[in-house]
Amino acid sequence: MSDIDFPAPPPVFTGCLSANVIGEQGKPQRMLGKNAPFEIEVLWEVGGHAAFLVTGSWKIEAFAESLGPGESAFLGQTTTPITKAPPDTWTVRLNVPPDTLTPVSGVYKILVVLSHMDVFGEETPICGFTDGPIIKVRKS
Repeated sequence: MSDIDFPAPPPVFTGCLSANVIGEQGKPQRMLGKNAPFEIEVLWEVGGHAAFLVTGSWKIEAFAESLGPGESAFLGQTTTPITKAPPDTWTVRLNVPPDTLTPVSGVYKILVVLSHMDVFGEETPICGFTDGPIIKVRKS
């Protein structure tokens, strides 16, 4: 888990972020089939004495960085409104379609970015970054 950056230190705000790759069987997986779809499951928690002041929405983006030859890729994004009172935990899944990652290098590092958007849709200084697992796309 990685910490979420807030404009004030704990105990005013606290937060953590993690990500997993979910394979076709609905379980965490690090070896994927060549043309297989998969999901990025993102989990984060926000708490602290002033966490109730965080309103608006969360934007989640996922990327795959090629480790070796091959292209890096944008895997997708989603936005979820903040409707819960903290401390609370959120979970979202980003669906990644087949053939998004190629087996040219076959090895990718997953990166997830969490950004806070205020009620006007503008990014605030609240953000988090986490390295997901390193995955391999089989050539066959």
